[in-house]
Amino acid sequence: MNTASPLLTAAGFDGNGNYCLCRCLQCGVVQTYPKPSTDLLAQAYNSDYYGSSDSKFNRLPELWSRFIGRRRARWLLRQHGGPDKPLRILDIGCGRGVLLNAFAAAGHTIMGTEREGSPFSGLPHILCCDLADLEAQTGSFDIIVLWHVLEHLNNPKETLAKARDLLDNSGSLFISVPNFGSNQSRLFNNHWFHLDLPRHLFHFEYTSLELLLRTVNMKITRQNTCVFDQNTYGFIQSILNYLPGIKNNHLYSLLKKDMNVTSLFLSVAYLPILFPLMILAVTEHYISGLFRQGACLTIQVTINNHD
Repeated sequence: MNTASPLLTAAGFDGNGNYCLCRCLQCGVVQTYPKPSTDLLAQAYNSDYYGSSDSKFNRLPELWSRFIGRRRARWLLRQHGGPDKPLRILDIGCGRGVLLNAFAAAGHTIMGTEREGSPFSGLPHILCCDLADLEAQTGSFDIIVLWHVLEHLNNPKETLAKARDLLDNSGSLFISVPNFGSNQSRLFNNHWFHLDLPRHLFHFEYTSLELLLRTVNMKITRQNTCVFDQNTYGFIQSILNYLPGIKNNHLYSLLKKDMNVTSLFLSVAYLPILFPLMILAVTEHYISGLFRQGACLTIQVTINNHD
């Protein structure tokens, strides 16, 4: 990024640190500056971030997460065109495998990748390695998923090029990212939940993502910004981040802790404000979605076979 336009400064996800978001004047992509060091990122991707190998949240949010994962898998399969045979599916940045397990339960052949050092190396079908080191033949997969992963990567273009090579000519690449061009991003600015600094190194909008995909000979065939769970929670947590006396992303941290008397009390204390906030969040989700201004951008991408 040789020339850049500063857009905003924001604290890290836990309220620590200070980061600048700058737009590259050449490609339009927004990046986190300065680029976090390897040591800082190692601290950011700690056990608190990942949770355990089989759960990320406490009981009720974890059950909800798995329910959403099953619905999301069915939705992605429908968008691809509905399988008439078992498909070969790669989930890049698969975490504990919620989406992978849903695909496997539907009878598909699965593989997932995660960053080295994550706690998922012992799980079946998951490889903890760099995507560039993945030993798979060209055209090995019918569906490849990058669900809220691209923004975490040091070199998104390199990953997209590798994904293109691994994708069958008639396959679908599904990408979902926080939508930096959304109403939530503009409304909440440096309090926006989906900034997730310093882990998010890039912050995409439709136009910048489309330009990036063109450079690897891929094209967007479908888009939407209606990801109900992530959009509505992002709205609620972003408003809470504005309130004085509440630690940044405190509610989200509670959802990830083992339930005890203290965390239960604090969770219950949020209830009076959560109900009205949920009404606002759902309203914003649907209105913004009508104008493709929702908080999360999801696109279906195919190889551009005509160039």
